[in-house]
Amino acid sequence: MPLDWQPTLESKAPSRISKPMKTAAELVALLNAELRKQDACTGVSVEGVTPVADEKAAYTWTATALRRSGGPVPGQCSRFFVAAVRLLQQRYDLLSEEDL
Repeated sequence: MPLDWQPTLESKAPSRISKPMKTAAELVALLNAELRKQDACTGVSVEGVTPVADEKAAYTWTATALRRSGGPVPGQCSRFFVAAVRLLQQRYDLLSEEDL
C-alpha cells in the first residue's frame, strides 16, 4: 500500500460478523450481572434491550434505560453501563422473537 493510501467509505463501514445469539432477556441478565460488579451501581438495573434495524450498524441491539430504586442513577454507574453495552454488543447479537 502506498504511504498516501486513504481507506474508502466501504472499508470504513462496520460489518455484521456472525456472533453468538442471545435473547433480549439474556442480554439484560448479562448487563445486570456486569452492573452488579460495580459498587456505584448498587440497586441499578437495565430496563431492556431493543433491536437496531440499521444494517450499517455494527451491532443488532442497544440497551434502554437504567433504573435505580430510591433515586437517580449515579453518573459513574452510567459510564459503567455504556462500557458494558459496548462490550456485549461486540460479543453478542440479538436473537429476534421471530427466531425463537
